[in-house]
Amino acid sequence: MGIFTRNEKNFLVADIGGTTCRIAIITTPEKENGKGYTIRHVRHYETKKIVQFAQVVSAFLSEQAVKSIPIHGACIACAGPVNAERTCCTGTHIDWTIDISELEAKTPLKKIILLNDFEAIGYALDILKPEQYRELTACGRTSGTSAIIGAGTGLGMSIVPRITQRRLPLPSEGGSSDLLCDPSDPVEMRLYQYLKRKKISRTTESILSGRGLITLYEFFAKNNSKIRKLPQDQQSAFIAKNGMEGRDKAAMRALEYFIRFYARAARTLTLTSLCTELVIAGGIAPKIFPVLQEYFIESYTIHEEKSARKLLEQVTILVIIDEYAGLYGCAAAADARF
Repeated sequence: MGIFTRNEKNFLVADIGGTTCRIAIITTPEKENGKGYTIRHVRHYETKKIVQFAQVVSAFLSEQAVKSIPIHGACIACAGPVNAERTCCTGTHIDWTIDISELEAKTPLKKIILLNDFEAIGYALDILKPEQYRELTACGRTSGTSAIIGAGTGLGMSIVPRITQRRLPLPSEGGSSDLLCDPSDPVEMRLYQYLKRKKISRTTESILSGRGLITLYEFFAKNNSKIRKLPQDQQSAFIAKNGMEGRDKAAMRALEYFIRFYARAARTLTLTSLCTELVIAGGIAPKIFPVLQEYFIESYTIHEEKSARKLLEQVTILVIIDEYAGLYGCAAAADARF
């Protein structure tokens, strides 16, 4: 076993998003010493450049830093729906398929779990440390049902009830739900018609995503967009930065309405799930945390019913800032299974 103790397990874990694919080896904690999960080695890949995932996994396992580590099993999380047998997943924004039988045939891995990416976040909730998240409310962590929402390349959601002492994350395609616009807001009504005219699908994800932030910016810039000269992968970051710094009026408006729609989607998810803890994940929230902290709660707690407002005001809201939360969740799921 070398440096690895008998009580430790090492898992290959992967978190495959629409933009970035992260693969790592994570060692589970020894039960006696109370230490957390440890990343031994991690690599980042551009998802769009991957042709065959099995080849990437094989190359990762062949690296000098990895090949001497005994692998106990694997857990792969992907941004997309997993089939009922949990053997296959084609990502929502990914051109290739994750197939368990192919991985078993072409890599040394023989024990593999396949998860939706927001299921993986759900499994991470019980092992999150305070430095991995920030609080938007001061209500404190709870032991009830959690709900997760997260905007990045796309929009993910999950409801995470607690069954006895264990979490049971439920996958969803909530990002594909219909976009909820406020009919009393003329700006939102014009936006809805703008999406229709531009033949952009009127789903929640069409606004709550990196490309959604770009859509909002171009709507408010009235097509006189400064971002068209930028590479596509830099456009949403430009909008977020300039919106927070107040340098660009269209960026400020785009960010304002992005948070408004984010809060509305989160409010709907909260009331649907009756969660006591709302977790905001995804790559965008940490980048806009200062304005999220200032404006999200105000929009989130708006409701005509007093009883609903009271429920919303009592919810603990966390923002995950650790980009490896999905990997830790994969390790926790594998540790419980194998």
